[in-house]
Amino acid sequence: MEEKMLILKMLQEGKINTEEAVKLLEALEKANTGTAPAGSKIDELRDELTAKLNEIKIDDKLNKFGEKASKIATTFGEKAGKLAEQLGENINAEKTEKFTEEFTKRMEVLGQEIAESATKFADVFAGQVGNLFDNVYEKYKYNSSYTYPVEDAPDIYLKTNNFSVKFGLCDTREMKVNISVNSNMPQLVIDDYLKTIIDSGIYKLSSEFPGRTWGKIEVLLPKGINMINISTDNAKCEISDMDVKQLNCSTANGRVTISKCIADEIEIFTDNEKVILNEVTARTAKVRTSNSKIIIEGSSLDNIDAKTSNAAITVIASRKGDSLSPGYTLYTSNGKIDIGIANEEGFEYMVDAHTTMSSIDVKLTNLTYETDKKSIGMQEVIDLKSENYDTASNKISVKAYTSNAPISIKNI
Repeated sequence: MEEKMLILKMLQEGKINTEEAVKLLEALEKANTGTAPAGSKIDELRDELTAKLNEIKIDDKLNKFGEKASKIATTFGEKAGKLAEQLGENINAEKTEKFTEEFTKRMEVLGQEIAESATKFADVFAGQVGNLFDNVYEKYKYNSSYTYPVEDAPDIYLKTNNFSVKFGLCDTREMKVNISVNSNMPQLVIDDYLKTIIDSGIYKLSSEFPGRTWGKIEVLLPKGINMINISTDNAKCEISDMDVKQLNCSTANGRVTISKCIADEIEIFTDNEKVILNEVTARTAKVRTSNSKIIIEGSSLDNIDAKTSNAAITVIASRKGDSLSPGYTLYTSNGKIDIGIANEEGFEYMVDAHTTMSSIDVKLTNLTYETDKKSIGMQEVIDLKSENYDTASNKISVKAYTSNAPISIKNI
């Protein structure tokens, strides 16, 4: 086994080619058995070697992409910080209105350029991940469908890898699972790699397909689901028209889109791709990504906890009304924050906002404030509270933190 791994490592590092590796494996097999391997055995060795090599190449490339994304994000932050220090020294020395205005504009442009560059890199990164699986010399396609009866308020778990996931509504009391598979393996049997466990209202689906295999999993569910928990990698997730108590979605290098869903709690985790919530109603929504945007539009949410880096956050929302302490907490860097809150009578607000080298603009009912851009220095901080906030029954707190980019908080 150690000799096989050494040959595979030599092939991966480019020290030998495929034919040389096969010859070495033939010699190794001959030494172990005392006879020369038959032609079919040689073909098996070659197929095994190719499959393992493809798997290692994909993992190696994905790891390198991930490292590159992290390094670029770090570089963006370091460059912004150094430029801020240099310009800060100049502004303290000159202290002129004209220089201050130019300085502010320059930092806003810098933050925007960093955010746009990071977002573009994230899009390219996701495209490269897809290309890794598309560039296959031998591609076989397989499809399969499964149907399971569904009890009241079930918990649904789906764990996979390199498969995009899509959840939608079914008009019967069943869970329908449709799988499309692309692979370099001939005669692949989906049932051999898909596991389904059903026990006391808990449905667990998991797949462990071999390397160089990817595809799509579509799950259709009826109304009245207790929990949906999705885990995948290097693939996107789409969830629409679901009515659940808890919705958890975790991926990497894939976009997450939630639309027209109702939930008590939502948690979303990804990297290097966008997160989009459209027409979503929930008591709490926790969102994490990096180097890409978070967009929340047309939604009713009591509490939002959203964090990204080198990208913008946009929130257009109203309060659902189920929480006693509603609030939005948004963190990013080198990206602007735009918050639009539905203008409802009788609301009181608290705002805690921080940025550097840019402006904060607050225009809320009973709480209107606009910064004087001519007086902006290295850091801008706003800590405001409407007069009746502490005693009000209808109130919302807003915390917004970024760097080198503006913050806008207003009623819509």
